[in-house]
Amino acid sequence: MAALFPPLGTTTHAGFLRDDASLGIVGVSDADDQSPLPVSTYALLLSSLKDPDLVTFSAFTPLVTTAPVGCGYDLAPGTRTQAAVTQLGGLVREICTTAWAPALEAIGVRAFGFRTTFTLRAPVNPASPPVSVFIDNVPVPATDAIGNQVWSFSAATNSLTFVPLYAPEAGKTLTVSYSVACLP
Repeated sequence: MAALFPPLGTTTHAGFLRDDASLGIVGVSDADDQSPLPVSTYALLLSSLKDPDLVTFSAFTPLVTTAPVGCGYDLAPGTRTQAAVTQLGGLVREICTTAWAPALEAIGVRAFGFRTTFTLRAPVNPASPPVSVFIDNVPVPATDAIGNQVWSFSAATNSLTFVPLYAPEAGKTLTVSYSVACLP
């Protein structure tokens, strides 16, 4: 992370972070994250670099207690790593996978491709009315005229997910209106 923040981010690596580009980070480890601070601290730091909708963290990490036959873990499972992936809207895959190609493709699509999930910048107040969604200032209901799901909100991930058919097209402006939860 040091490469993204001053002094390296403004000298040696100046220009690495472009305003119009996504930042897709992929961690590969046979052990869980062992950083000293809470995961939320690192997620907040990475999200502060640019528009949070342009930042993802995905990882290959241990997902089960005992490594699959023929593979070994240094430390399992990757609960801190999985929490970071959840907070930064990425994907997590088993480090001992034999299916690297589809896993990498899915991570690439999540980081740089067609987006269907958008993480909100602040937590939604659960006591307030539900979120309101607009595309180019036109209201978008959660279901279409015949009751099919258009989008859903997850309080657990603080994100809005569109059914792919209804996801905003490139160049459209997505606006989500909601009351922010007060944090202690």
